[in-house]
Amino acid sequence: MRAGTSELVMPLPTIKGGRLGTWFRTATVQKLRPWQADLDRNSRRYHTIGAWIAALLNLPFALNDLLVIPTHAAEFLMVRGVVSLLIVGALMLSRGGRLDPRQLIMVPFALISLENAWMWSFMDAPLFRMHSLAYAVLFLGASMIVLWPIRHSLFVLALTLAANAWFLSRNSALDPVEVMVNGGTLLLAVALIGTVLTHTRYRMAIREIMLRRRLEESSAREREQKAIIEANHKELTSSIRYSQRMQEAILPGEAALLQLFPAAFALQRPKDIVSGDFLWCTEIDGRRYVAVADCTGHGVPGALMSMLGYSLLNKIVLGGGLRDTARILTRLREEVIAAQKHRDGDEATDGMDIALCMIDPATGEMEFSGAFSPAVLVRDGQ
Repeated sequence: MRAGTSELVMPLPTIKGGRLGTWFRTATVQKLRPWQADLDRNSRRYHTIGAWIAALLNLPFALNDLLVIPTHAAEFLMVRGVVSLLIVGALMLSRGGRLDPRQLIMVPFALISLENAWMWSFMDAPLFRMHSLAYAVLFLGASMIVLWPIRHSLFVLALTLAANAWFLSRNSALDPVEVMVNGGTLLLAVALIGTVLTHTRYRMAIREIMLRRRLEESSAREREQKAIIEANHKELTSSIRYSQRMQEAILPGEAALLQLFPAAFALQRPKDIVSGDFLWCTEIDGRRYVAVADCTGHGVPGALMSMLGYSLLNKIVLGGGLRDTARILTRLREEVIAAQKHRDGDEATDGMDIALCMIDPATGEMEFSGAFSPAVLVRDGQ
C-alpha cells in the first residue's frame, strides 16, 4: 500500500489469525474505502498549507523569545530552526508520496507541541501564564486545519501531556499547583476542546464527501437514463418520420383534390407527425367522389387506421363497383369490423367518422352520406 493513496500497488502479505492480522485487514479496508481518496485530496491541501504556515511562522517568534526570555533565546532559536527544517523536510517527502496527509500534518503538530513543552519548562509564573495562551492557539488553530481520525488527536494530546510533565519535572521551578493555576488548566481545557472540534470537523468532512459522491452517482445515473431516453426517442421519432413519408406517398394530397375540384382546399395539421385524418377522392364515369375521414386515435394508431380506410375505399369503389354513397359507407363499416376482429371473436371499437360526397358535374347533383360527419351547403351566401 503506497502512502497517501488508496490504490493497491503490491500484493498484501497473508497474516493468519491473531489480533495483528485482524487489525491489518481492517486498516487495509479503511484505506480502500471509496471516500478515502477524496478525503486525502482535501486533507493534503489543508495539511500542506498548515505545515508551511507552521514552518515559516515558527522562526519569527524567536524575536519574541529574545525580548521575554533573553537568557534562553539562543537555545530557543536553535530548537525553532531544527523544528522548521524538519517540517520543511516532511513537506518535501510528502511531494514524493512518501508521507500521506495525516503523517504530513503530524510532524509540525507534534514537533511544535514538544517545542512549546520544552520552552514552557524554563519560564517563571508570569511568562508561563502568557505562553499558555500561545500554546492554546496551537490546538485551536490545528482544529481548523487538521483532517484526521480522533486517534491521531488523542495521540498528540497524550504526547503533549507527557512531554509537559517530563520537561516541567526536569526544568521548572513551579510546583504542579502553580502550573495548573498559571495556565495548565486552560491548556488542558483548550486541548480537549480542540480534539473534539477536530473530530467533529473530520466526521463532517466525511459526511460531505459521501453525500457529494451519492449526488454524483445519482447525477451519473440520471445522465445515463436521459441518454437512453433520448436515444429511444430519436429512434422512435425516426420511425414515425419514416411512417409519415410512407403515408404521404400512399394517401392523396391536396394536389389530387385540386385536379377534381380546382376551387377546393384541404387543411390538415397532424398532432403527432403522422395523422389519423385522410382525404380520398376519385372520378368514375364522369362522377367525382370525395371523402374526408377522421380515424380513431392519434399518431401511429390513427395513421394505421387511415391507411386501412383508404385501402378499403379503393377496394369497395374501384374494385367492388359500388357507386351509391350510403352502400359504400355500409360496406366500409363491415370491412373495418372484419379487419379488426380479434382471435377470440371480440370486435374492436376502433373506427372513423367519415363524410362521403358524389358530385355529378353534368347534372349538378350531389349525393352525400356521412357517419358522424354532417354536410354544410352554402349557396348565395346562405
